[in-house]
Amino acid sequence: MEDQNGALKIWNRALSSKSKKTVHDYKHAFKSFLEYTGKTPDELRAMKFEEGKQSEPWMQTEVENIVREFIGDLKAKGYSGATIHMKLSAIRSFFNAQNLPLSLRRSDQPMIANEHASSVPSKEQVKSIIECAGTIRDRAIILFLKDSGLRVSDLALLKWRDFKEYGEGFLGFQVTTQKRKVKARGFVGEETTAVLMRYKKQRLMGSKTVKPETNIEDHPLFSPAPVSGHFNNGENPMNAGSIGQCVSKAVKLAGLTHTISAHGLRKFWEQNIHADRESYIKQLNGRALNRVERAYYWRTDAQLFTVYKQNYQHLECLSSPQMIKQEDIERIVEQRVAERVAQLNMHAKEVEAKSHRDIEDLKHQLKRVDRVEMQLAQLFTQQKAGLFIPRKYEEEAFTEIMGSRDKAREVLAKLAEIRKKRKS
Repeated sequence: MEDQNGALKIWNRALSSKSKKTVHDYKHAFKSFLEYTGKTPDELRAMKFEEGKQSEPWMQTEVENIVREFIGDLKAKGYSGATIHMKLSAIRSFFNAQNLPLSLRRSDQPMIANEHASSVPSKEQVKSIIECAGTIRDRAIILFLKDSGLRVSDLALLKWRDFKEYGEGFLGFQVTTQKRKVKARGFVGEETTAVLMRYKKQRLMGSKTVKPETNIEDHPLFSPAPVSGHFNNGENPMNAGSIGQCVSKAVKLAGLTHTISAHGLRKFWEQNIHADRESYIKQLNGRALNRVERAYYWRTDAQLFTVYKQNYQHLECLSSPQMIKQEDIERIVEQRVAERVAQLNMHAKEVEAKSHRDIEDLKHQLKRVDRVEMQLAQLFTQQKAGLFIPRKYEEEAFTEIMGSRDKAREVLAKLAEIRKKRKS
């Protein structure tokens, strides 16, 4: 689609205020229309211009009829209503830029109402989606969308340096939205912060396929997983499509309806944030204010945080188990070890080679294993999202706590042995 005689150049200038994705989609859609008609942009413009000179109304609809035939062809090929609507929007945009608007009726528009609209998940469904996230990164993505109400395209723009601590597990951020170029001044709560910090620590430590990120503050909040044969240094952001796929994958694993998407989490947020005025909510998740709202109802970051904090209880989805104090952990460990040692002493005469040294050694092992078990419970209590770590990631979680994979495997083996004895 080269610019030869001006029609395309005028359209390109009109598209300059649109997002890069919209421009790309419109040009791709309009290219398919040109291929269908076999005409150039300038020929289409000239045809519409000549129609306007005709005195008879029925002689002024040739371009519109071609558009209707194009829509009919797309429907016959099985294109969805949303795709057809997008192609029609691109065609309209081209002719509007030439100041030659099309005269199409409402009945010419494809029926797309709620055809692919995302359902609004309940709290229980959001919790199930979080549980089915396969990695810490995916879990953090789902929690962030749930807590912030951002579009996936805006989440892809965030970097670690964009965050400010507000205390009590709350983080604030600012981002200029890609769709409307409006500043969103949003927040996330403790459920998201706990998992987000674990994900950040994972990237700082690195792995066999990922280098430790020394300048992570300048890196995107979410980075794609490394592809086989390629090293990932965390500098490249995940795109909106990849973020949406992470949510869709978790939704599928949770056995929920396919109509729930990443945008459904934005709707969940909007249904659970309540304020005296809608303009406050608009400022939190990046929707445009009208002239009156900008003049009279603009709020400072601190005022918006107050609104958000008051509403956060409506966004919380994960269970809140009772906190266990450190002294209680020690008391429970000592009590459990004492009970087991008492049982061993009762049966010492019936067990061969149970010397005092054997009993002390077993006591030490039991105490160590129990302490690790309780520390894990404490860790998962403090970081509530950790309660939902899939079984297959258990070794990873233990390694992070013990500081060594060998120690983690040793503790896991002992825990498995104890569990087996308990069952028997």
